[in-house]
Amino acid sequence: MKNWFLIILTLFSSEIFSQNFSGKVINQKTNEELPYANIGVKGKSIGSIADDKGNFKIDISKASPNDQIIVSYLGFETKIFSVKDIKSEQIYEVKLEQKSFALEEVVVFNKREKIILGNPKTSFRFTGWGRNESGFGRSRGLIIESRELPLKASQFVIHIHDNTFDNVKFRLNLFILGENGEILKPLLNENIFFTVTEHNKWVRVDVQKYNIVISQKLLVAVELVDVSGRARTKEEGSHQLTITRGKKEGYFYHRETPEEPMSLEFGKFTPSMYFECYGLGK
Repeated sequence: MKNWFLIILTLFSSEIFSQNFSGKVINQKTNEELPYANIGVKGKSIGSIADDKGNFKIDISKASPNDQIIVSYLGFETKIFSVKDIKSEQIYEVKLEQKSFALEEVVVFNKREKIILGNPKTSFRFTGWGRNESGFGRSRGLIIESRELPLKASQFVIHIHDNTFDNVKFRLNLFILGENGEILKPLLNENIFFTVTEHNKWVRVDVQKYNIVISQKLLVAVELVDVSGRARTKEEGSHQLTITRGKKEGYFYHRETPEEPMSLEFGKFTPSMYFECYGLGK
């Protein structure tokens, strides 16, 4: 009798610890896949992102039955699932509805005066993502603000400390912050992806077409979404991917999964990333 109880308990434990939420995220209207959509358990360090075809699979065995799974994509309505309703054997087709946005007022800016917003300094310090898929969905960033507002961003610049992949794809995230530093909402309605090659150090991203107008305190972060590169042997060592942290006081932001609580640490070294901006025209 005791042995039968152990066998049943083992099978039950195996079922719990193998619970997954898997499927594909697509545009409800066009049925096109939504690459690198965010999937995470609300308030917990459980989750990751979809691949470039919208396919995903996350381990939810450590989530509670009443936890909520958030599936989100910039510019689309969020969908929420309850962990207790998820069946591991089922492949889910998650259809997200695109939001409608009102046209914004056109503001004329003066391109002659360049303003740096962020941290253009470097040092020997760094922060990073580790290797391969272990870091997908992980973000690093800082808070930016300026007395000269509003500003329009023309270039986003970031310094790569070490990269052994052939290509790395990041998503640039911009969030409007509340009075107490809490994230209120994304600044943009569409994703900004950019690629870094193995030999890049200072990487410049032209963002003029996205019409990024900075008129308040923002959280700026880069999120790892994809990598490609040759396999490494033990003698060559594992892949490395890090960005530099320069000596400038401020808040260092890091988040390991899409829906966990954000972490802000005040210190003397913040990520080496900044915007080149220009102010209002006369």
